[in-house]
Amino acid sequence: MPAPFVRDAPTGFRLTVPRDWTEFDLTGEQLSALRRSLKDRVPPGSRHSADQLMKKLAAMGDHARTHGAKFAAGTAAVYDDGLFLAQTMVFSLRPPGGDARSLLSGLTSKPGRELGTLDIEDVGVVPRVRGTEDIAVGDDAKVRAVVTHTFIPVPDADNVLVVSCASPNLPHKDALLTLFETITATFRWER
Repeated sequence: MPAPFVRDAPTGFRLTVPRDWTEFDLTGEQLSALRRSLKDRVPPGSRHSADQLMKKLAAMGDHARTHGAKFAAGTAAVYDDGLFLAQTMVFSLRPPGGDARSLLSGLTSKPGRELGTLDIEDVGVVPRVRGTEDIAVGDDAKVRAVVTHTFIPVPDADNVLVVSCASPNLPHKDALLTLFETITATFRWER
């Protein structure tokens, strides 16, 4: 009897964002290099402030990594009708009991969100939550944003990758949901 077909386990993933977006370094390597290069170029009276800023940025990167961040990209662009902000991040999460439904129920139980699916080439049909939510920015401030969260099971693992996209540009909700779906649909496993 022939052995069952087993696909190679993924070694990583790719996600394509618009050309004018910036991919952020989550390893901290670029920030460390920038910190070293600024050390001698910053005037002596400003070194403490520059050092504090670098420490804050490093702490933000550490926080993202410890919460499972694997990829981040975004844009801030000025157009005739105002400022456009958007970002996408990919997180690796291990749902309780390996069941992503527990994550989904928490996201869909809040008003302004709906559960649907997205068909991604190389992955299949996956669950997706879309709508609006309040996102914390700092310790005591929140911003309402258009969001999507798409749950991609990792083959042969208990983890899921969550592709999260967000923008505070609420008047453009329909266009943003289309943009976020287009970005998420570019997801591909690397083998």
